[in-house]
Amino acid sequence: MSGATDDRRTPKLTAREPEPAGQGTAGRPAMTLAALAAGIGLPTSVLEAADRALAAQVIAWPEAARTAGEDASVTAAGTTTVTAAITAAGATAAGSADRDGATDTAGDAATAPAADTTAPAAALAAVDWPRLYAEMLLQDTDAAFHAWQAARVPNPDATGLATLGLQLHLAVQAHARYQALGLPDATFLATMGYFSRTVRESTAESRRSGFLVRDWSRRQLQLREFRLGSFEYERVGDDINLHIPGDADLTTPARLESYRAARQFWPQHFGLTVTALHCGSWLLAPVLDEVLKPDSRLRQFRGDFRMTGSDPTENGYRKWLFDNDQGPAEGLATRTSLQRGVRDLVLAGKPIGVGIGVIDLASVLGETDVTH
Repeated sequence: MSGATDDRRTPKLTAREPEPAGQGTAGRPAMTLAALAAGIGLPTSVLEAADRALAAQVIAWPEAARTAGEDASVTAAGTTTVTAAITAAGATAAGSADRDGATDTAGDAATAPAADTTAPAAALAAVDWPRLYAEMLLQDTDAAFHAWQAARVPNPDATGLATLGLQLHLAVQAHARYQALGLPDATFLATMGYFSRTVRESTAESRRSGFLVRDWSRRQLQLREFRLGSFEYERVGDDINLHIPGDADLTTPARLESYRAARQFWPQHFGLTVTALHCGSWLLAPVLDEVLKPDSRLRQFRGDFRMTGSDPTENGYRKWLFDNDQGPAEGLATRTSLQRGVRDLVLAGKPIGVGIGVIDLASVLGETDVTH
């Protein structure tokens, strides 16, 4: 992420078992995996590849024969059936769909049998997703979440598609918590758009469909971070950290609208008064002043902050600006003016690093907006 970094522990959530995702509340339709994918713009080919990859992992779970509960328990014979079904789906689980849905092995399409689309469904239907989501809520640090997730995706997952499949199923469960808090579906879909955005960024980085940032989503799944307009806002203790998605609209009206939305959202739904927004990002790096045009939207955005520090040793800009190109500076992309400017700085021996700052909402939005 390009937003604030903070290693403080976030408040521990109690793992209350959410209402099953199929039930919905108060006239609002329940969320489904297909509706989630459609709502966040995730291609069907990627969703299907993620489910196939996840189904191939499920059979390795020690508790796979009992996660469905008494009404849909998987007996030893049932487990064998699921195993056979996954094996039948076989080759398709290993490949990952690219932008157009083609697999990584170009010559297989003409000779491979049609994929058995019922196999992933059979394997994944055996999972007690509400219980699994409740377990996930207990993982209150990135390290704990990483370890818990690794146990659920125990076999190699080079593309991250199995991890994506796991997290998408958990996101469906998170929708029930949104409903319980009275949060709109628009906020849910905007927040969970993290998944489709990360797939796009991972595809640009690796040249094949994937999900390469696998632990950050704990924040979205546990309702710690929300997309409100241009930016994402994460609660860390009593502070709100602002994160800058790669598709953020940095025009002045969009920025101010997002700040106002954040100031209203946190007290309305979580009882937290917000007077400041904290951010640490390469986009705030002081050295960028040397290359930004006076009227650039990024310069205007930087002007919203009261800078409090910097760290020239960080190199996150390589991932977010150059698709994680770690090669010599001479070979860095020059498609945009910002890429050209940053490349010139690096070639001149000037580190980029990160800047750390605070948006004082009363100052940026005006005193008359504070109580609104």
